[in-house]
Amino acid sequence: MAIQKGVLMSIVILLLFAVKLCQCERHFVQIPDPCKPTKNLKDIGLGLGAVATLTTDKLLVTFRSNTSGCIFVMDRYNYTAITKGVVYNFGDGAGDPTVRVLSRNVFIVCSSDIKENFGSYNVYCGVGKVEGSSIQISNFTQINPPIPRNHALGDIRVIGENRILLVYGAFVGGNAIWNVEGVYLTVNNATLQFQIGPIVTLNKNTYLRHNTPYLLNLRGSIPSSLLCFIGQYAEPPKSSGTQCNIVFHTGSSPFVAGNEIDVMKNDTQSYYGNPTMSYCSTNRDLVLVATPIRDLGFGLRVVNISDNVPVALGEVVNRYEGGGGVIQDMQLFHVVENVCLLSYTRARDSVVGGREIHVDRDGRITYVGEFFQYHNDTNDQESPLVHTGGKGLFAMFKDDEELSVAEVDINNMNSFQ
Repeated sequence: MAIQKGVLMSIVILLLFAVKLCQCERHFVQIPDPCKPTKNLKDIGLGLGAVATLTTDKLLVTFRSNTSGCIFVMDRYNYTAITKGVVYNFGDGAGDPTVRVLSRNVFIVCSSDIKENFGSYNVYCGVGKVEGSSIQISNFTQINPPIPRNHALGDIRVIGENRILLVYGAFVGGNAIWNVEGVYLTVNNATLQFQIGPIVTLNKNTYLRHNTPYLLNLRGSIPSSLLCFIGQYAEPPKSSGTQCNIVFHTGSSPFVAGNEIDVMKNDTQSYYGNPTMSYCSTNRDLVLVATPIRDLGFGLRVVNISDNVPVALGEVVNRYEGGGGVIQDMQLFHVVENVCLLSYTRARDSVVGGREIHVDRDGRITYVGEFFQYHNDTNDQESPLVHTGGKGLFAMFKDDEELSVAEVDINNMNSFQ
């Protein structure tokens, strides 16, 4: 009888689990014309760029379709397209773009172009406006000087009324040496035009290893942003790590006051991917930084930014995926109080998912959850983007050549819907 009860209980548990799996609903986002990828150009296909809040019930979605950029407005509640898509490129195509909303219905979108054989490429931006079911974008303008070297888009942030900070990587020469360059763009919302300020170099380390710097606006009394990027070191050879500094916005050009700090450095296992940063604690002086480790996993460390001087706290916390688990497309998202969601693509099995991260008020990383998939499928998934929708938290990601949305239950981060 005890054995029979045990068997019955197991069957009930399995049935409940099966019901739960059946109720896990994935939303396919119908990509509006003319943005649908055709996969007819070297199989480039679709690459997700960014999601931004336009209004309380509308989201702005931008991505790469083949070698063109595309942007459309999506309903925040049912994930359907409200507008037709607008396609744009710069003569040589458009890389994975990013977008920020400036004011109601006005936005700025920036991207690098695409060049054959890693030729010289550049950074472009355009200002747009949503009116009803249509989107208008001004002529895209090349930001960097037209000189024969590579420029790769990093990040853009709204840092004041009608003022944007744009950062990007600029190839200097030698063995993959890049600088981080920054510039203010001042936008006229009425004309959808903008002025380009002086371009300044924001890194002090000339052995910069990678080309994609990222920004996080800080909440202090002095307008500033945390800037992080991948640095390379002369000794030992080929070692690299994540470096950060604070960019100040009190002048006519962005500037950094001191040298960047080493947040993660490993002489044997290079931190090789693009960093991501977020507030992740009830302590407003603490920021969590995450960086992929090439072919292995990722590293986490907390940075104290009080008094506008970055200081790395504690030790680096590493987690490994194993089996050549290349990590791509990392994004930290502050969920609530001391909880963050770290999203990424695990390239070895082509799945997207995340981990729950906790940081206490003293800067200790107290919990790193197990990886959970946003959907139980392995159909060429990439580029997860976490954002708040009308129903809560969701992850949008590339699913083969479609856009998919999976809703994340923040009360049970190891579940998806």
